[in-house]
Amino acid sequence: MTRVRFGFAPGSVRARAAGFTLLEVMVVVVILGMLATVAVTFLTGQLGSAQVKGCKAKMHSLQTAMDLYKLDFRKYPDKLEDLLNPPADAKGGRHEPFVKDETDPMNDVWGNPFKYAKPGPNGKEYDIVSMGNDGSPGGDGANADISCWDR
Repeated sequence: MTRVRFGFAPGSVRARAAGFTLLEVMVVVVILGMLATVAVTFLTGQLGSAQVKGCKAKMHSLQTAMDLYKLDFRKYPDKLEDLLNPPADAKGGRHEPFVKDETDPMNDVWGNPFKYAKPGPNGKEYDIVSMGNDGSPGGDGANADISCWDR
């Protein structure tokens, strides 16, 4: 009788059963691939809704700046860029920008410029619109248009 201190005796049943076959490894790889596909699909959907929420938050920030502009100048700006480069105040002094510490404040989270209308629809004094992820009118989900008045 051959005694082996470490491992299994060569040629024994246990020695042959200790490894994985190529088929078993391939099945595991396929299962992991399917799980990764499901995870990516789920996370992509979550990313789209997070971007829509981020766009709405950015619009809310612009609306706050618009209200501050109106308090100082008694009217809403003629264009969004006036929030960055406001005219001189009533006393002739230089006025500070109303939008600060924000990267690319005139563009939505997808990098597309916000559309600004004065007057806005439905009796509103203005409207700020993002065309969504695709940058074109209409669409569904993350591609849908978003108005600053949408809640």
